[in-house]
Amino acid sequence: MGPIKNEKSLDLLSALPYVESALMGDPQISQYGEVNQLGGVFVNGRPLPDPIRFRIIELANVGIRACDISRQLRVSHGCVSKILARYNETGSYRPGAIGGSKPRVTTPKVVNYIKEIKQKDPG
Repeated sequence: MGPIKNEKSLDLLSALPYVESALMGDPQISQYGEVNQLGGVFVNGRPLPDPIRFRIIELANVGIRACDISRQLRVSHGCVSKILARYNETGSYRPGAIGGSKPRVTTPKVVNYIKEIKQKDPG
């Protein structure tokens, strides 16, 4: 896949302060946020913000290695690798859905059984 081009694209030096201020400005994140071994801010169990995800893809597209991206953006190597793998597989840098449950599927057998019971005792 070719490089992502976006007029809102951030250069490397401006990306870090933007993300840190965005994370620290959110009261919920600053209350629960933690600092990783690289000095980056993260919230356990929550997806990395889209601007950082987008920047990871941009840097990879210009040939920067995942380990170097990890150090520059202060994001764990595993996180960078997962985002790149997802992008290579689906073409999307956006995170997947968090939690939720699958809708129940009523099978024809169950529907027929319910109809039989209702016909026998409509009241």
